[in-house]
Amino acid sequence: MLFQPAIANDVSYEPRPGAEGFALTVQATAYTPFEEGMTSGTGLAYDGRPALPYQTIAVDPEVIPLGSSVRVPGYGWMLAHDTGNLILGNRIDICLEQEEEMTRFGVQTMEIYVVPPQKKYVMFW
Repeated sequence: MLFQPAIANDVSYEPRPGAEGFALTVQATAYTPFEEGMTSGTGLAYDGRPALPYQTIAVDPEVIPLGSSVRVPGYGWMLAHDTGNLILGNRIDICLEQEEEMTRFGVQTMEIYVVPPQKKYVMFW
């Protein structure tokens, strides 16, 4: 493991009041950035920022724009800033901390709420 970020519990991705978004039914799975073979192994999301458990989700940017705030049932507001080879269409992958949590999560169908970024989203690479 090359990188293991601290979890910043005080970060909020809740959009500004009045920001418009849309509801979307998705198939949700989970991943952990710390498990070898599950990700790139760097601990970084697609945009170059750390993939933080309980804060990061991977999306298909053709469906959910990168940089969107996404309300996920049971997890609150998360940031869509990661992608994945199998995350296509109406699918999301929720970043969790432990492999056991990821396994327990399984595959779930849920309704999320997406608020696209208000400004152009900047990648870190």
